[in-house]
Amino acid sequence: MSKATLGVGFSPLSYRIYAGKSKPIIRKDGTDTGLRQFTGQKVDVTENALKVVFEYLKVAAEEGGGGFGSEEHGYIRWTATMDVFE
Repeated sequence: MSKATLGVGFSPLSYRIYAGKSKPIIRKDGTDTGLRQFTGQKVDVTENALKVVFEYLKVAAEEGGGGFGSEEHGYIRWTATMDVFE
């Protein structure tokens, strides 16, 4: 039995980003497909994710920004809190 972990996925139908517990999808022969499936509750985190990206771009621009991938800006500050998973 596999252990469920936090997964984040994008829905092409609703154009929303979801987070929730997920588990790998295993083939009948026991090999991993590389895909994950939400198990139980999933939460729409689109607004939080967009705020984090906006904050990152704002900080990068204010500091003279090297942009994505630069060493001085190689971080993303997570400002959202998620207390829905207990």
